[in-house]
Amino acid sequence: MHINCCIIGYRPFLRNVSANLASILDELIRKHGVDTFYVGESGALDPLFATAVGKAKKKYPHIRLILVKEHPGKSQKKALSKTLYDEIAFPGRENPLRWRVDRCDYVIRCGDWSRVHSAVRYAAQKGKQIFRL
Repeated sequence: MHINCCIIGYRPFLRNVSANLASILDELIRKHGVDTFYVGESGALDPLFATAVGKAKKKYPHIRLILVKEHPGKSQKKALSKTLYDEIAFPGRENPLRWRVDRCDYVIRCGDWSRVHSAVRYAAQKGKQIFRL
């Protein structure tokens, strides 16, 4: 059984966000057994998260990264290597943030944008463990 994590956020305003994210990923993988990460494609944070997971894969080759596309035909704004993703998922008509939260045991949050706040509140209601970036 896989242990899953996703990131919910808008813009990475924090300094050293990459180092902080790498530290959180390392903890999730080593201490909590997370092996699957879900990432979206619409915000500035998504490519940063995908890149951080890609770097973590070098140390932990068993982990997986799944791109959650909001629309099947939509291309990612910041193109990343297709080999970075192990799978591509389509949530259909479901809210993509809630779709990710529903499949995850852990959530990393960044920012306080209203859509983020709504998704984080939903994650808390579902009993997900939330890490703040």
